[in-house]
Amino acid sequence: MTTVIPVPLRREIVTRHQGGEPLPRIAQQLNLSVWGVRKIWRQYRDHGEAGLRIHYRQSGRSGPRGERLIYRAAVWLKRRHPGWGAGLIRVLLAERYPQAVIPHQRTLQRWFRQHQLSVPPMRRPPVERHRAEQVHAVWQLDATSHQRLADGTPVSWLSLIDEHSGALLDSHAFSPIRL
Repeated sequence: MTTVIPVPLRREIVTRHQGGEPLPRIAQQLNLSVWGVRKIWRQYRDHGEAGLRIHYRQSGRSGPRGERLIYRAAVWLKRRHPGWGAGLIRVLLAERYPQAVIPHQRTLQRWFRQHQLSVPPMRRPPVERHRAEQVHAVWQLDATSHQRLADGTPVSWLSLIDEHSGALLDSHAFSPIRL
């Protein structure tokens, strides 16, 4: 996480740069990042003395930024219904509190993660897949049905493909049959 550069140090950066010292050298001597020093100079250049003020509201999250009621209601709903996702909870909050600003789905997901309410997605066990090691060891038969040609004629076809080489061995087109 980044640290806030104090106002006296910000003023020193501006004074030194106005005196002709390049920003990379200032950053190196004050043990600061070049980007941070450039940002401070840009803020001073664009906004004057007001650009040197520290904006604590923008310097990190200190809890939910929206209405406390919405935050508490979202967390309560997730505790009560662990299987419900953030999208559903967002819709329910919007219905219940139509005048309130409802946070984005990703914000709700972050809140749930902070309270250890997120259920990790189910992972399927790995499946060993064996591919053919030589040509003509395994053939694959694919069927495509009820497609239309450029002139509108309905057609279905079968394709026979060698798994190892990927070569098309045979293909047969025919009119689709209604079952």
